[in-house]
Amino acid sequence: MLAELKHFGKAAKKLYITQSTLSRRIQNIESTIDCQLLTRSTREVELTHAGEVLVTSWEEGLSKINEGIEKVKTLSIGPHGDLTLGFCSYATLSVLTNLGGSVYEHYPHVRVKPFISDNESLVTMLHNGELEFAILESRYLEDSFSVIPVQTLAMKAVVPINHPLSHLESMSISHLNNLTLATSNQMFWVKQWREIYKVLDQAGITINTIQIRSTNYDIMKMCVEKNMPALIAVDEQAIPLQGLKIIPITGLNLPLNMNLAWKRNSQNELINSMAEVFRKTNFDELVEGHFNIKK
Repeated sequence: MLAELKHFGKAAKKLYITQSTLSRRIQNIESTIDCQLLTRSTREVELTHAGEVLVTSWEEGLSKINEGIEKVKTLSIGPHGDLTLGFCSYATLSVLTNLGGSVYEHYPHVRVKPFISDNESLVTMLHNGELEFAILESRYLEDSFSVIPVQTLAMKAVVPINHPLSHLESMSISHLNNLTLATSNQMFWVKQWREIYKVLDQAGITINTIQIRSTNYDIMKMCVEKNMPALIAVDEQAIPLQGLKIIPITGLNLPLNMNLAWKRNSQNELINSMAEVFRKTNFDELVEGHFNIKK
């Protein structure tokens, strides 16, 4: 404190001791090591070369002590701290929800904070250390990332059970012609919709869409309420709301492989600890909501 403020009165006030007490303590240290640490003037205090060496050594030592304390904490209470997990689509929300809840159940000192953005931004944030983990499309993965496959999403039709199309077990894209469909307009789907419209245009199919900036769950609720089909990206194991049926669409096969990614060879203890947890995770069970972390 004295080295930083260069003033006995100000340093003593910050330390909640008297100026004479602080001066005595410095004198005792100088006497013990037989070396002058400060040069004093009426206005301020300056460190001697010996004082600068001692302060630097103390700071390095304190840093190592704090590092040791954090390691001991990890040994005693397990992984702890905030973990920001990025994702690019609400279609992966079930994974995030179950992941965050189960991590808390097993490691209550780790708090998972979700953050949504586009794939490109998530990659940049991983590199900059603004995110610990991110769920990314396969095409955005880099060699510098460690990766665990999480889920495969595909475009499917969600149809109310009393809708004329509900008797079908699979649909061709011709079944979509002139239909009004609910769907998501999340930023994640901008590029995907370009691909979908390209496929439909080539087949001469016209659709009308009501785009909602919301989750699959809310879109499915709308399907039930308005007896309206929807186009959404879902996991193979997704289960619809009561009163709905999920139908695969032949000819509109746009699978999106999603992956949990983090920086390889990270020096962050929390990232390394949680990466070991995630490597033992059964993500098939996670999608179904039966997530089990194996310690």
